[in-house]
Amino acid sequence: MGSIVDYVRWRGDLRFAQSPFNEIDSLIFNQFSYLDFGGIIPDGLPQQGRTLEAAAEIYFASIEKRRRRVALVASQIPALFWLAAHSRRFAEVKIWGYRVYSSREQETQFSAVCFSLEEGKTFVSFRGTDDSLVGWKEDFNMAFLDQIPAQEQAVAYLEEMASRCSQPLWVGGHSKGGNLAVYAAALCRDEVKERILAIYNHDGPGFAPAFFTQEGYRKIAPKIWTVLPEESLVGLLFYRGTPYQVAKSEAAGPLQHNVFCWEVEQTEIVKVPEVSQNSQRMEEVLTAWLDALTAEEKRQFVEVLFSLLETKGSTNLVEVADHPLSHLLDGVQAYRQCDEKTKEVVAKVVASLVEQQKKTFVSSLKEKAQAVYEESSLLKKVKKTGKNLRIFIDKGKRQ
Repeated sequence: MGSIVDYVRWRGDLRFAQSPFNEIDSLIFNQFSYLDFGGIIPDGLPQQGRTLEAAAEIYFASIEKRRRRVALVASQIPALFWLAAHSRRFAEVKIWGYRVYSSREQETQFSAVCFSLEEGKTFVSFRGTDDSLVGWKEDFNMAFLDQIPAQEQAVAYLEEMASRCSQPLWVGGHSKGGNLAVYAAALCRDEVKERILAIYNHDGPGFAPAFFTQEGYRKIAPKIWTVLPEESLVGLLFYRGTPYQVAKSEAAGPLQHNVFCWEVEQTEIVKVPEVSQNSQRMEEVLTAWLDALTAEEKRQFVEVLFSLLETKGSTNLVEVADHPLSHLLDGVQAYRQCDEKTKEVVAKVVASLVEQQKKTFVSSLKEKAQAVYEESSLLKKVKKTGKNLRIFIDKGKRQ
C-alpha cells in the first residue's frame, strides 16, 4: 500500500496516453487546486495557460509567500506539485483558468482552476475551504441556505470554462470543492452536462433533501464518484443522493480528511466496506441536531459564533489559533453583551447538540450491552454443548 505521492513516483514515467486517467489522478488535481497560482496562471483561455512544469518553476521561486496566502494547505501539496511537475505524466499538463475570489460582505470564498491533458480532455477542479473565517462561515451557512454564493459562482465558472474549450470534461473537488463540483454539474446547462465524463467528490459535504429532486441532479447522478475516508466527518454532513465508497486511511479521526493519508494501490484508492461506527454515530448526532433547529436558529447561532471569532479583528483561523486564550476571553465578554433573545437561541442550539449526543451515546451503550449479552449467551451454549459432548464421549468409552 502507498499514498498519492508513491503513485506519482510509480506511475509518473507514463503519459496519460500510455496509462489512462484514473481516480488517483483526480485526487491529485483536486489537491493542486489549493495552491496559490496568482500571477502564474491567468483567468483566460487554455492557450494562455502554462504547463505544470513551467508553472512549478515560477511557483517555487516564491513558495514561502504563497504558503502564507493559503496557510492551511497541507505541507505535502507543494512537494507533490514539484514531484508531478518533474514527471513525464504531469509535466505537460496545461493549467489555465485560475480564479480566486473572496468577499466578507458577500460571505463567500471561491477558487477554481482547469487542467488540460494532452489526450484532449480537461479536469475542472474546485478548491475546498481555505483558512479564512469568511470561507468557514460560508460553509456553516450551508446549514440554512438553499444556495451559498460559492455554489452560484461554481455554476458560472463551469459554464464559462466549458465555453472556452470544446473538450470532454471531468469535474471535481475536495471538501467544499466536492460539493461545488456536484452542484455546478447539476445546475449547468444541458449541453455542458453532456460533455461531463465524471464528477469526483472527495469527502465533500452533502445537500438539503430538496436538491436531489431537481431534474439537473438526476441527470448527472450516475456520473458522481464520491469517496469518503473511514472516519469521515465533513463528508457525512447533510444528505447524500448517491452511494459513496470508503477509502482506507492510515490517519486517525478528523485527520483522515487529508487525502495524503488515504491508501492507494497501483491505480486505485484502497476501499473498505463502510465508514467507522464513530463516524456513523457522529452522522446521527449532527443530522438529528440540524433537523431539530429552525433555519433562523441556525442563522443566529452562526452569526454569534463568527462574531465571537472576529472579536480581535481576526480574518483567518491561523490568527485565532495564534492567540487562543485571548480570543476565548474576548469571545466570552462579547457573548455576555448579547441580548437575552440571542443568548436563548445559542443556549437552545448547544443544549440540542448535547441532547442528541446523549441519545446517541445511550443508544450505543445499549447496542454494546446487547452484543455482550448475545456473546455471553452464545458462549454459554458452546460450553454446554461441549460439556454434553464430553459426557457422550465418556459414555461411549465406558461401553
